[in-house]
Amino acid sequence: MSPWITVFSTVVGVLLGGGLAWFNSRFQLRYQENRDRKKLILSKLEELYEVISQFRLAYRALSKDHMTTLPAGEPMGDIDVPPLPTERLQMLVGIYAPELYTHLELVLKSRENYGFVFMRRVGLERQSETAIKQFISDALAEEQHVIRACEAMQKEIVALSKKYI
Repeated sequence: MSPWITVFSTVVGVLLGGGLAWFNSRFQLRYQENRDRKKLILSKLEELYEVISQFRLAYRALSKDHMTTLPAGEPMGDIDVPPLPTERLQMLVGIYAPELYTHLELVLKSRENYGFVFMRRVGLERQSETAIKQFISDALAEEQHVIRACEAMQKEIVALSKKYI
């Protein structure tokens, strides 16, 4: 009976040791996967923050370049709109931060409204100085909407990133 106890206890010891080693490796693998996932999401949230900053700065620069007081009767010139990474913004929100979709919609809607203001400027140089001042006022107001929407989204990105730190 004694040899069977020795064999049995050896087998049980090997099984227990192997099982514990397997559980330990699974735990470490899961921990590493979670850590890598958090690092990836944080890096994508940083990238998203930078893209929103590009949006905000582009609209600020656009207004600065084109909102000077324009005398009536003079052509306003072409507007050189810098390329904005809209698809990249949508991709980052869609894949990594779907919680920010409502903020994305606000940014894109305010951007669209800003574009409508500039579409109304066609032929404006032939109008009165009052019409030009109204255009400038409307454009600056819409610019502020875009900037506020971008800033609100940036605050939400920061709040969301704190979950992954």
